[in-house]
Amino acid sequence: MHYPLVSLRSEHTRRILSVLSHAPKTVTQISQDTALPLSHTSRALSRMRSAGLVRGDGRDGERGAHQHILPLGEDELRNDALFRLRTLMDHHPRPIDADFVILERFGRWLRLAWFVPFGQRLVAFSPSKFSKGNEGVGGEPYWLEDASQEEQWWSIDSGESAPSPENSLLGRFDQWPVVRLGIARLNEGSFDLEHPFQYFQTSITSARMIAPGLSHGDWTLSTSSEQVIIRPSRPVTAIGSIKPLRQHGLLAIAGDGALQITDGPNQQRQHLPVSLLRQWWPLRFPRSSGLDAISDGELESILSGDLPKSDPTTRRRLRRWLSGVSDAFGEVRWADDISLPEKIHVRTTEALRACLAHADTSQRRCVVHLEHLSPSVDMLVGQSPVRLLLSMKEMDCHDVDVLTISEYEGGDLALSSGNLLYPVPIEINSSSTLDHSSTFHWNPFGIDEKLLQNLHYFSMHPPTHLQRIAFTEHLQDDAWANRNESIDPLASWIASSSEMRADRWVRIAHSLPEVWHNLLDINSIDQIVLAEAAIHSGSGKFGRLLERRWIRSLEDDIAPLAHVEEALHRFDDKIASRAAALILSNWSYLEQYCGRELWHRSLDAWLNEPEVRFVEVLESLEKQKPGEEDIGLVLQRMRMNNQGPLTRGFLDMLDLIDVSRVPMPEECMGGIALLPPHWWAFEMHEWFRHWVDHRQDTMFTLDVVSWPSSLLWLKGEKCGLPLRPERQHPGVDAVTFESLGNWVNTLTESLNEGLLDALDAVSSPTSFQIGRTHLDVSALLRDDSEDFSLDHFGDASINERLLRRLTGSNR
Repeated sequence: MHYPLVSLRSEHTRRILSVLSHAPKTVTQISQDTALPLSHTSRALSRMRSAGLVRGDGRDGERGAHQHILPLGEDELRNDALFRLRTLMDHHPRPIDADFVILERFGRWLRLAWFVPFGQRLVAFSPSKFSKGNEGVGGEPYWLEDASQEEQWWSIDSGESAPSPENSLLGRFDQWPVVRLGIARLNEGSFDLEHPFQYFQTSITSARMIAPGLSHGDWTLSTSSEQVIIRPSRPVTAIGSIKPLRQHGLLAIAGDGALQITDGPNQQRQHLPVSLLRQWWPLRFPRSSGLDAISDGELESILSGDLPKSDPTTRRRLRRWLSGVSDAFGEVRWADDISLPEKIHVRTTEALRACLAHADTSQRRCVVHLEHLSPSVDMLVGQSPVRLLLSMKEMDCHDVDVLTISEYEGGDLALSSGNLLYPVPIEINSSSTLDHSSTFHWNPFGIDEKLLQNLHYFSMHPPTHLQRIAFTEHLQDDAWANRNESIDPLASWIASSSEMRADRWVRIAHSLPEVWHNLLDINSIDQIVLAEAAIHSGSGKFGRLLERRWIRSLEDDIAPLAHVEEALHRFDDKIASRAAALILSNWSYLEQYCGRELWHRSLDAWLNEPEVRFVEVLESLEKQKPGEEDIGLVLQRMRMNNQGPLTRGFLDMLDLIDVSRVPMPEECMGGIALLPPHWWAFEMHEWFRHWVDHRQDTMFTLDVVSWPSSLLWLKGEKCGLPLRPERQHPGVDAVTFESLGNWVNTLTESLNEGLLDALDAVSSPTSFQIGRTHLDVSALLRDDSEDFSLDHFGDASINERLLRRLTGSNR
């Protein structure tokens, strides 16, 4: 049946049909998805049921009943979209010069994607004003983004150029479900929409590929009756070179040299490395002491698969082990001097996991082909560049990004997807030979290089809904970025054009993760924006670059310094503290431009939020050699404002020290137990690592020495208060520290986590001099009493006490 190509007159009908074409919904759900009042929705549905566009599975007017779109309704929706497309394409000159056009509907808005050989771009349509009731949108102008011009506006009704609407009235694709309407082959002179599976068809004879206008949902993949799921990481940043090849009925996408793991039958004996057996052993026998703990004879029996003559207990144990190996791998012979083969047959989940772990260790791409075992998401998690999972059984793909490839009888391949956010280089070969192949750098959203460099951020922080559509729908869309700036600053930052990022930085820089700062083009921003950027800069490479550029800009004009000085008086204490920390940490460069009074005002502002750049500011203060009055002010204000973990840890460390003697290791444990929990917070641990590794001088006139000095301060020459040498004690050398570590590792009882953190904090080597040696404790622990020597420059009584205590404690 052919229907005339006319636009739907009722906007309510258009919205409801768009929603129902996605899935059947109740009246309440339709009202929510279309943003229409319930009364309007009910009346419109009544008219649509009378016209044969939809039907309900309950009585008319029953809100709990699901409404289903009928074929006539689908045709009306397709004709409405096709009418708009034809009107635009019939205009001369044609605004788009492309071979293929894909049309999608987002509620009232349309999105058009056109594809040219080895390239593609997205075109976004949106009405110039909101529709009112049943008036329709036939005469409303739509926005068209073209590769050759920044903006073009066209009337969808007449095809003539139209004035530009307000930016705030552009489409909001994130509020509507996606309805894929089909594809039009413009170069053949026909505008009929074909079936949506043509989105993904790839022809080997043609050097062009039709990629999907991706929206949401998991990827699905099928080759005949099999499912193929790819998950190198979440989210997908790159899959690498993908070669679909037909090998023994298996679609191997991982490429040549990939490890194939299958649970299919195997009639031959496998030759596998012993290292794989070591990976599998603790998974199958978790209560065992490990493969290394068994005797040489038992190990030889396991490797050979033979059951020797022995006592009944040993035979039962060996029979159990050999049975486990046979159940997992079948008939197998193990060897030390071989690598993983190209294909491994497994029979149990434990064997599969061991193979995957071994593939990750060797950085092998792998294909898992399951015929009997049930697939699970954790089988896709790993470090290997590409991991494929093929299974005829269904699995829960929640929170998994999967790539879907279908192979038709003629050998053609079809890529299909519900959600791919990032570019994927793909190499396709649909034949059994390598004679024909096509390579495509799939970047459907025109993501620039700087954005691509930052995509690794999402491997640890999954993108929000707004961040996803910023990539997929709103790149370079400043109007959309303005609307969502306060809701999701990062999404707004991603969607911004490069010209507007400098202006947006001033408002949202404090909310952006540091890794995204590099999108700011510092070569094209003015000095005031550069100053604001320096205030919010982090401690990374780009943050240091911003600070250096800001300092260099002061050679020509001190206005950027005045801007930072003005920021000291902002109502937001954190921003004021950031500005103060910028001045204090770079004071050696700034003192030529200003007086000491600015230093004092900056110190006062920083102490309101001392957690900002804590280490950098303290180290800078130390270089300035402040007087006793300034030191007293710093400590007093820190005690008044000690909510942060770094400040509290620093004060606790000063308050709880005991410099009267050298502690014993077990006394260190007791002392650590007395500290508040936040003293060993992660931030404090990192600060200690930084401080111990990079400092040689004392902090102010207070050197941190105490019972944890053996752990945290043993690498410095001084181990006591420098102004009170009578209370100093000799340092602890590297050998002593190593012995302490050995003592900790040989204990059978559990240790306080703080002690282990402290050992980690000083485990990395440093370049400066180790403290004075006063005792070779390692000799005591080895009972080599005749080999150890005392430091005759140290305190004899301390040496004797340590000798007595350590000898008695470790024997």
